[in-house]
Amino acid sequence: MVNRLVAVDDSDYRLPEPVRQGIAADVDDVSSELGSRVEARTFVVDTNYASLEDALAATPSGGVLEVRGTHERGTTFTVDKACTIRFTQGAQITTSVSSVAAVTVTASGVTLDGPVLVGTGGNTAGTGRGISAVGTLGSAIRDLRVLKPQITQFSEYGVYLEFCDGFQVEDVSIAGIAYAGISLASCANGVIRGGTIANVVQPAGFLNSYGITASRRTNSPSELSAFPRSRNIVVNGMTIDGVPLWEGLDTHGGENIEFSGNTVRNCLVGIAVVASSNNSGVSTYAPLGVKVTGNTVVGAGDGSNSAGIWFIGTATEYATGSIVDNRVIDTGGDTASAGNNWGGIAIDRTSSLKIAVNTLVRCAVAGIHVIAGNVGTQIASNVVEDVYSNVSGICAAVYVRSSPNSILVTGTELVRGTKTATRVNNEGIRCNASSTQHDGGGNQWSLAATPVVNSAALRSSAYGAVPVARAAAITAPPAPGATYDQTQMTALKTALDAAIAALRNYGITL
Repeated sequence: MVNRLVAVDDSDYRLPEPVRQGIAADVDDVSSELGSRVEARTFVVDTNYASLEDALAATPSGGVLEVRGTHERGTTFTVDKACTIRFTQGAQITTSVSSVAAVTVTASGVTLDGPVLVGTGGNTAGTGRGISAVGTLGSAIRDLRVLKPQITQFSEYGVYLEFCDGFQVEDVSIAGIAYAGISLASCANGVIRGGTIANVVQPAGFLNSYGITASRRTNSPSELSAFPRSRNIVVNGMTIDGVPLWEGLDTHGGENIEFSGNTVRNCLVGIAVVASSNNSGVSTYAPLGVKVTGNTVVGAGDGSNSAGIWFIGTATEYATGSIVDNRVIDTGGDTASAGNNWGGIAIDRTSSLKIAVNTLVRCAVAGIHVIAGNVGTQIASNVVEDVYSNVSGICAAVYVRSSPNSILVTGTELVRGTKTATRVNNEGIRCNASSTQHDGGGNQWSLAATPVVNSAALRSSAYGAVPVARAAAITAPPAPGATYDQTQMTALKTALDAAIAALRNYGITL
């Protein structure tokens, strides 16, 4: 049998047009009804319910609660399911009690979109928070997103996160906070990006204050096993304006924290990368792998600030990381006290820290202040303009204060601007006799009144004259068949090691 395709006129099998139109209308009605039911289940509006709690209860997991009303509350609004809380224009939560959080998050997978939160005032120390999300070591709050928050007038924190993993805080507007705009404790794998934190007050009752801090709690006898470091966090594109009594950006003992592309103004310390104490209050856990890159720090310019950037470890654990391509302006304390005249960048107890391509303008009383216990420090291609002092006898582009230190200085340039002061650009590098300072070449200190203070302590590594103490060992070796004595061997090895380090700093590998 042969199968053949036969053309068929299907007009005989089509439903009459009125019937077809009726079915189509019924389908549209059913679709509309189903859509309305789905929308009703996934999209809830607060004004349709007696309270925010009732509206949240009606919102399914993964759904959206849209806040359209204004709510004055004496208790916190707890978000205990994965959902999106979206604030429309004019919507707001105001707390009437200074000891509560406006919003508390206890579940993973929460997005707070555009929350407008107002506290009772930031001029009194308390425990009020705009947003609080506290997980545990074994059960972190995950995938929290806080987008475009507007948070003002809280007596402790704008945003407080503890044991949160995989979080995102973006397009921030936080102001008038007592203690910290954003505080992270034992948090991991997150980003804080874009926006402004202004006017962190630090009223009586608080010993310090922060724009943003990424640290850990220090009140556990189990130490790091119970409250680990904050780690793998990026703070980018933020403006911190006004933490006059303490620090703009901070980590205490953080790991793999990156502060990049931020602007910090009107803070006692611009960026503080410092150690965390143990539960006994002893500075113990150094910051590790912290990057401070591409930031602008601006101080008061009157010598009343502390350092533009601090980078400090501990006696038991040295800090590691880098300070690269930052612009530090008008920072430092103009004082004769050695413990307060920090300068543009101040480092203490670090290992293999790289300080490169930074511009330090009108800093008192040092551009780069190397305190003590810094090993393998590379100071390369930095520009210091108008380091100054009206009070201190110290006025140096690079100041090696105490001992021991081991540093290599390459390509550092001292330039003159328009600053007027009792002393401007007095010293290129001030050496410490008990530290090891290598001149790696390319440094330009000719504009200093005294290019090198304690020149006998500065070792020329690859360029310039070899210090007299080692000249004989290098230029007049023993006769054939003779051997170097121990002093000559040590001197030669030191010179060769420094030369190799300097060449590597220029990208030349032997």
